[in-house]
Amino acid sequence: MFPQNENIKITKQDLKKEKKKNLKYGGINKPCSECPKCPDPVKIILNSLAKRKKKLARAEKDFLFEKKKLNRIKLQIDEDFEKLMALQRQINSDFAILNINKENDLQKQVDELSNIIRNTKDNL
Repeated sequence: MFPQNENIKITKQDLKKEKKKNLKYGGINKPCSECPKCPDPVKIILNSLAKRKKKLARAEKDFLFEKKKLNRIKLQIDEDFEKLMALQRQINSDFAILNINKENDLQKQVDELSNIIRNTKDNL
């Protein structure tokens, strides 16, 4: 029994047609391989299978190409992600340094203001 597949259904129909043609040509079940009017059913099946094999090979080739393409894209994304993470670490480090410098500047200003206040108190 044939599995349910469009290509095989076509082949099955072709075989039925060929069987009817064979009956027209004297009821011979086995057609001659030379006559184009009555092709060999085995050749029909083999040709159909060969076409499907080519389609599958082409599909596999396309699939492998797409797979390689996706792997390259994935690697590029991973590299870009690592660059972004390094940039984020650098930004966080720079902000930490800026905050320390800002705190130091504020402390200097507070110290200067304290000195000015002490000096003015001493002078009064």
